[in-house]
Amino acid sequence: SDLLAAPMPALREGAGRAGLIFGAMLIVLLAGERWGVMRAEALKTLGQLEGALALAFATAAAAAVLLPPIAGLCIIIMVMMMQGLRDVIAVEDGRLPPSYGSGRLALLAGSTAPLLVFLAVALI
Repeated sequence: SDLLAAPMPALREGAGRAGLIFGAMLIVLLAGERWGVMRAEALKTLGQLEGALALAFATAAAAAVLLPPIAGLCIIIMVMMMQGLRDVIAVEDGRLPPSYGSGRLALLAGSTAPLLVFLAVALI
């Protein structure tokens, strides 16, 4: 027990920071993907608000990296969920192609799971 006690604060801090950076990079990547889709084929149906939201999500992710790890990770996870929800709604409304929605849900699940692990380790 004493052997693990010494490195635990460093492990928590490291996991928190790694999770923040990982999550922020994912959100920026997804915002860029959404921006590209919007600019390419769906500009007329998605509109300017969708592009502004994509940039707002990316900005929130970048700002979360500057926060303490646990707060930042919570914001990153929340932004991931909000971004995913907006994409699902856009697919259901016909503003994005169905193939985008299925791929986006798989990416959301695959990227949120490690963020939850980072958060769990940071909370230990």
